[in-house]
Amino acid sequence: MLFNSLQFLVFLPIVLAFYLSAPQRLRPALLVVASCIFYMAFIPAYILILWLLIGIDYAAGLWLESSSGTRKKAILILSLLSNVGILGFFKYWNFFAHNLNAWLGVASLPLQSCVLPIGLSFHTFQSMAYTIEVYRGNFGAERSLIRYSLYVLFFPQMVAGPIERPAGLLAQIQAGPRIVPERTVEGLRLILLGFTKKCLLADRLAPFVNETFDSCHDYLGPRLWLATVFFSVQIYCDFSGYSDIARGVAKLLGYELCVNFKRPYASVGIGEFWHRWHISLSSWFRDFVYFPLGGSRRGPARAVLNLLVVFLVSGLWHGANWTFLMWGALHGLGVCVEKLFGRRLPAALGWTLTWLWVLIGWVFFRAKDFPTACYVLWGGALGWNSGAVTFDAILGSDAQGNLVNLLLITAFLIYEVVAERRLGTSAEEILAGRPLAERHILYFLMMVVTLLMGRFSGNAFIYFQF
Repeated sequence: MLFNSLQFLVFLPIVLAFYLSAPQRLRPALLVVASCIFYMAFIPAYILILWLLIGIDYAAGLWLESSSGTRKKAILILSLLSNVGILGFFKYWNFFAHNLNAWLGVASLPLQSCVLPIGLSFHTFQSMAYTIEVYRGNFGAERSLIRYSLYVLFFPQMVAGPIERPAGLLAQIQAGPRIVPERTVEGLRLILLGFTKKCLLADRLAPFVNETFDSCHDYLGPRLWLATVFFSVQIYCDFSGYSDIARGVAKLLGYELCVNFKRPYASVGIGEFWHRWHISLSSWFRDFVYFPLGGSRRGPARAVLNLLVVFLVSGLWHGANWTFLMWGALHGLGVCVEKLFGRRLPAALGWTLTWLWVLIGWVFFRAKDFPTACYVLWGGALGWNSGAVTFDAILGSDAQGNLVNLLLITAFLIYEVVAERRLGTSAEEILAGRPLAERHILYFLMMVVTLLMGRFSGNAFIYFQF
């Protein structure tokens, strides 16, 4: 079920009505049922995969807490292998089989035709965080199957994160929801902000981006770069918009989800970018991959190797394609260079280089294959001849609409810069700090502009494919 669908606009009020009127002891079970219904709106049978993961890791948590030594380690390994195995079969089998068959020159491995379950990467990482934390003794095993199921299935963030830890979401589930007027108002504000990002910005930019990347050989120079810039804003508004809506809905239900974005395009370095972009994923890789590999404790050379491993795995996590591996490698290389040589550049130059490096990475992230990405970069760099630099060549057939898109992007980025430099806080906190009458005017204007200019075609969120 998509947040930006009529289904969800009917689903959420019904869930809230039953949830808020239900006794406290029944609310977790009610949310588990609601979460199953939410997920089954995609492919109903795939809910069985989630319940399989839940059963494996729930039992593993109990066994881990009552075990020690090699037996405890073996239980953790079996649990992790089960999670990775299920993810690998659905997400990476065809990638592995196709490349092996191409290398051998014969179709020795069959391709599977199953559709990737929505959000499976998020589910497995959240489940693995639980078993690893129980293994480390940082969190006690959850005895209640209902509460643990809700930790995995919680519908606001079950499809595209943020990836929660047991000390965050599961601890709140154990303590019970905290529903107060201030949190409800903040939740509604976040939902409005998320829909504005998604419908007014991300979905307006999508047609231009899709047309350009799908038919990139028809374009050169500025059109390709403009599409790349549009995509950088599209994916940020799409993903952070989802996170805002998820956090907002969670607040209506009495729970707090972690902040997943902190104005990443204000970064003056690649390392800083990853402290601001998809924070729940980058912190997951830091705590459960980078540190166990040794982090930076074994010298600069080993630290660089560990960072490269983390970013390559991060790229592969995003998709079974060489383009995602290249995207991860580019970011890993940028972080490694900064770690070895430090950041000695002025802030303006650091920001410019970071922005360009991130844009190059987005080309590989968005392109369907390696040749397409290379053409976009090559054509973008060399296609600045007089024939290519025309108004129609840059903005396409919907020139007026794309001029409006440029104005909206400019206004949004100015707002982000002001928030970063003057207030150093988030958009929702800025709105919360304004006088009541001014806030209501701003909310009303956001709704009106979004309704008049937004796209409500029910486009899926980009990160649903991961």
